[in-house]
Amino acid sequence: STSQVPRELPPPLGRSRTRDFRPAALKARIAEARIAEAPWRIVAWNVERGYNLKAVISSLKAEDPDVCLLSEVDVGCERSGTVDVGAEIGAALGMVCVFATEKIRVNRTRDAEIGDVGMDDADAFDGVEGVAILTKADVLRAETILLPDASGRRNPAKQRCALRATLDLGGSGETLDCFAVH
Repeated sequence: STSQVPRELPPPLGRSRTRDFRPAALKARIAEARIAEAPWRIVAWNVERGYNLKAVISSLKAEDPDVCLLSEVDVGCERSGTVDVGAEIGAALGMVCVFATEKIRVNRTRDAEIGDVGMDDADAFDGVEGVAILTKADVLRAETILLPDASGRRNPAKQRCALRATLDLGGSGETLDCFAVH
């Protein structure tokens, strides 16, 4: 991987983290603007683990969204080149990236019980998958809302969730709540 994004451990199952990749000039412009009055461009996309990450980034750059609601976002998985897909997109677009872990991936070459695998178990851990919200706006707060398992089966490595980010719409004092769900 030739990533320029600094590596970070993903958040635990059902939790979120926020990373800001916006350039200083954009942060200053957002802080001064009354962006609540402008039309917002919001894109929702299942990025399929970032398998075709360059094309995803290219398409999103062409659309120039203010908010991206992404699902099937990998972090550190071998299948997607061990990159942090959400952070890569956020860095390429100059956006804040809020990510929530929904699923811990297990390296299938090691015979391990799924409940025994943690993010610090390098032999068995193969990254995580989750949902992300990317935005040009300031994120006032992020929240992970745990969702029930519709199948009735409990999987200790999987927790569906809705990721909520409350965005500051600029000097107006208005906010916008965005949700990413897979």
